[in-house]
Amino acid sequence: MKKRFIVQVSLAFLLIVLVVSCGPFSKHPLSDPSQKQFDERINGLWMFSDDSDKVYLHFGKSKDNRTQIIYVEHKDDLSLDFGLFTMYPTVIDKVSFGNFQFLDETGNISKENDGYMFFKYSLNKENNKLSVAFMNADLVDKSVADGELVGVVPGEVISESPDTKTKLVSTITKISDSSKNIINFIKSKDLEKLFSNIMTFRKANE
Repeated sequence: MKKRFIVQVSLAFLLIVLVVSCGPFSKHPLSDPSQKQFDERINGLWMFSDDSDKVYLHFGKSKDNRTQIIYVEHKDDLSLDFGLFTMYPTVIDKVSFGNFQFLDETGNISKENDGYMFFKYSLNKENNKLSVAFMNADLVDKSVADGELVGVVPGEVISESPDTKTKLVSTITKISDSSKNIINFIKSKDLEKLFSNIMTFRKANE
């Protein structure tokens, strides 16, 4: 079971890094970026490891008061996978959520993936463990299809050329609803089902 868990952790982050998952991405964050605050509770180095793989998350404060994230996976063939991200927290009913974005190799917001992904996170201070859970894409897809959220799902036509009749089809889930409506949507759902892709890390330097 332990080996199986690290594979799930690695693949989950690797899919995010390579942008081959279906999202969901959101045009709008959960809260105003100008009000962003650095969450000092998660500052530092967090890790998960087993006999063959090690996954590290480095959290630190950026100049604009966001949280910078460096993801590094040490694989059993001695190779590395890594990614650069940024986030800032939004608290909804005393639950912490991350407004998560990709960074490019220069450290700026990625132009190819400039939307937000949301995750729920919690910190257990007694055993120094950090749990991170990303949204369930299937549940969000169904909610968009049912009209609970405004957006498009994979396979949906988002534009068509009037001259060539060529159709542009979405390959990922994109939420275009307002921040307020997204928050109300989150409040209306079972958080354990909506944020079901869970990864747990322990503090590495304590």
